Amino acid sequence: MWKYENHRCQSPLPHRGRVALLTIAERQIEVNFPQNASRRNPSKLLIQSAKTMAEWIRLNRKAKYLTQGQLGARMGIARAVVSAWEDGAKVPEGPFMAALEQVFGQRPEYERA
Repeated sequence: MWKYENHRCQSPLPHRGRVALLTIAERQIEVNFPQNASRRNPSKLLIQSAKTMAEWIRLNRKAKYLTQGQLGARMGIARAVVSAWEDGAKVPEGPFMAALEQVFGQRPEYERA
């Protein structure tokens, strides 16, 4: 690819091409994205309309922009446990319920059947 003639290195690209590549690499591009208004103010109506404990956990977790793994890490439990709560397979009890209230900053509000 590179040729060495008379102790000079000659690249296969013309000199102008290398300069153009360097100037492109040295540029700083700044892109401003518009802020999503719905992300700044999560709707409280969704949380208040939860019909089950599973929905209440999922809606509150999403309102705090947490993944199941992040919520589990804050509570000291596995992501699979949070997933089971949100699927309705299990219900948090005792100290886990208190930890959820502390993370979400509110007591559970959902329609009890």
